[in-house]
Amino acid sequence: MAASKPKETEWAKRKRRAEMRAAHVAEHGDGCEICGNVPKRGGLHEDHDHKTGAHRGWLCHRCNRALPTWVTVPWLFNAAAYLERARRRAAEAEARAATTAPARQ
Repeated sequence: MAASKPKETEWAKRKRRAEMRAAHVAEHGDGCEICGNVPKRGGLHEDHDHKTGAHRGWLCHRCNRALPTWVTVPWLFNAAAYLERARRRAAEAEARAATTAPARQ
């Protein structure tokens, strides 16, 4: 029977994350992978899949907090399509209002 791998200590996890973040910043810069903003304080935060624990990327605090744990790629596409439809409806309503508004004297 193979020996089980020892559990990574909290200190080892922090050190590994710091090394991963430094490598990412050296290669890609220190901007958030979603919004591109460079955090003013605190640096980038590690984003991970809450079900598997797998690393996904490096985000600013705002984007990391705005991305709920239950969000999936299909949900994001649906949300983006919804927002685009809402933007178009608002633009169409604004255009209709501009053409039907009485002329000012």
